[in-house]
Amino acid sequence: AIIERGAPGLDVDLEFVPLLSPFLFIPNDPMFAGSWNMLIVGAPQGWDLTRGDRGVVVAVIDSGCDLDHVDLRDSYVSRGINAGDPHLDGSPVLLAISGTEDWHGTGVTGVLAATIDNMIGLAGLAGGCGILPVAVPDGSTVEIAVAIRYAATNGARVINMSLAIGSFWFESSTRAAIDDAIAAGCVVCASAGNG
Repeated sequence: AIIERGAPGLDVDLEFVPLLSPFLFIPNDPMFAGSWNMLIVGAPQGWDLTRGDRGVVVAVIDSGCDLDHVDLRDSYVSRGINAGDPHLDGSPVLLAISGTEDWHGTGVTGVLAATIDNMIGLAGLAGGCGILPVAVPDGSTVEIAVAIRYAATNGARVINMSLAIGSFWFESSTRAAIDDAIAAGCVVCASAGNG
């Protein structure tokens, strides 16, 4: 039936319904069941909207990343750099005392960008994003400044530093590098440390 505009006897009301998804994306990654942190931050609800975008590059400034890790290798946009020796890539640095590799950066990268729904390991919060690994072997203020500037000039839109840094850093060369990265449009995140 065709209803003519202004026809008598019609009572029309416009209803607005909030757009809520009845679905929660649950990845098939075997370690997801133990990822309590993903449930606390509401990752399944977020994954209904997006699982990350390869065009959003997150620089992980840390102890380096396992560039061949099966759950991470597709996330890297490049092999990155070692801020202490630019001839080296962003692989894990060696701990001076034990001579073993420091895996902290790999763990941080897994939480950020482990491939989602690939039946391997974890599901990263933004598993579709690109990762730029930047290793800082000594964690000095100069290395951190070099790492931040490298990330900001090599496509990072987000810079993650899961490093315990103190307020003195903001009075050193690191503050200028952070300011420049923010001015370039980067979101800069740093941990407060476990203490």
